[in-house]
Amino acid sequence: MANQFLKDLVADLMMLPSEQLNAWPEWPESPPFEYASNPNLNKYTFTVMKDTLSNGDVRIAVQRYRKYILGFGEMAAEGFVVDSENNRRFCAEGELYDLT
Repeated sequence: MANQFLKDLVADLMMLPSEQLNAWPEWPESPPFEYASNPNLNKYTFTVMKDTLSNGDVRIAVQRYRKYILGFGEMAAEGFVVDSENNRRFCAEGELYDLT
């Protein structure tokens, strides 16, 4: 359920206009984006992030985190990249390693 929510949230973000995404602050500041979380997922934290890559493309990602005990937890991320031509593509797994 949490993984599907993560994928759906990224799909919703992917539909936002580039102007809005570009105006968001860079991570670690949080963008002004609100979403309705499923009450069954209250053990998870979802963090929306935006960063501009060295080539000028913008990466939007959502990190999913669940804390367990003694500082252990589970983390995953999904995201997409918007290039200067407004083309969008989902991030490959390796492009998200620094977010997990």
